[in-house]
Amino acid sequence: MLFYRFHINLQKGKTIYPHPVILLHLNPRFFYGNSEPYVVMNCWNNGAWGHEERHQGQLSWMPGRDFVLT
Repeated sequence: MLFYRFHINLQKGKTIYPHPVILLHLNPRFFYGNSEPYVVMNCWNNGAWGHEERHQGQLSWMPGRDFVLT
Protein backbone atom coordinates (compact mmCIF):
# COMPACT_ATOMS: atom_id res chain seq x y z
CA MET A 1 0.00 0.00 0.00
CA LEU A 2 1.37 3.41 -0.96
CA PHE A 3 0.81 6.57 1.04
CA TYR A 4 1.43 9.90 -0.69
CA ARG A 5 0.62 12.95 1.33
CA PHE A 6 2.07 16.01 2.99
CA HIS A 7 0.76 18.71 5.28
CA ILE A 8 1.08 22.44 5.69
CA ASN A 9 0.36 24.10 9.03
CA LEU A 10 -0.29 27.81 9.34
CA GLN A 11 0.48 28.19 13.02
CA LYS A 12 1.29 30.67 15.73
CA GLY A 13 5.04 30.66 16.45
CA LYS A 14 7.87 28.34 15.38
CA THR A 15 7.73 25.63 18.03
CA ILE A 16 6.40 22.11 17.61
CA TYR A 17 6.32 21.43 21.37
CA PRO A 18 4.30 22.34 23.27
CA HIS A 19 1.71 21.95 20.54
CA PRO A 20 1.20 25.34 18.87
CA VAL A 21 -2.10 26.89 17.88
CA ILE A 22 -2.63 25.83 14.25
CA LEU A 23 -5.02 28.12 12.42
CA LEU A 24 -5.08 25.93 9.29
CA HIS A 25 -3.89 22.35 8.83
CA LEU A 26 -3.98 21.44 5.13
CA ASN A 27 -3.36 17.76 4.38
CA PRO A 28 -3.84 16.45 0.82
CA ARG A 29 -3.97 12.65 0.65
CA PHE A 30 -3.40 11.49 -2.90
CA PHE A 31 -3.39 7.71 -2.51
CA TYR A 32 -4.82 6.55 0.81
CA GLY A 33 -5.85 2.91 0.65
CA ASN A 34 -8.62 2.45 -1.90
CA SER A 35 -10.00 5.95 -1.39
CA GLU A 36 -10.16 8.66 -4.04
CA PRO A 37 -7.76 11.57 -3.43
CA TYR A 38 -9.02 14.03 -0.84
CA VAL A 39 -7.92 17.06 1.16
CA VAL A 40 -8.30 17.29 4.94
CA MET A 41 -8.52 20.71 6.59
CA ASN A 42 -8.60 21.31 10.31
CA CYS A 43 -7.33 23.57 13.12
CA TRP A 44 -5.78 22.98 16.56
CA ASN A 45 -6.90 25.32 19.32
CA ASN A 46 -7.38 25.06 23.11
CA GLY A 47 -5.54 21.72 23.19
CA ALA A 48 -7.66 19.84 20.65
CA TRP A 49 -8.35 19.41 16.96
CA GLY A 50 -11.44 21.14 15.64
CA HIS A 51 -14.05 19.75 13.26
CA GLU A 52 -12.31 18.07 10.31
CA GLU A 53 -13.43 19.00 6.80
CA ARG A 54 -12.77 16.61 3.92
CA HIS A 55 -13.03 17.50 0.26
CA GLN A 56 -12.98 14.46 -1.99
CA GLY A 57 -12.82 14.08 -5.75
CA GLN A 58 -10.55 15.02 -8.60
CA LEU A 59 -7.64 17.19 -7.52
CA SER A 60 -5.94 19.37 -10.11
CA TRP A 61 -2.59 18.70 -8.40
CA MET A 62 -1.10 15.28 -7.87
CA PRO A 63 2.35 13.78 -7.12
CA GLY A 64 4.85 14.56 -9.85
CA ARG A 65 3.04 17.70 -11.03
CA ASP A 66 4.20 21.24 -10.32
CA PHE A 67 1.81 23.51 -8.42
CA VAL A 68 1.88 26.96 -6.89
CA LEU A 69 0.60 27.57 -3.38
CA THR A 70 -0.26 31.22 -2.68
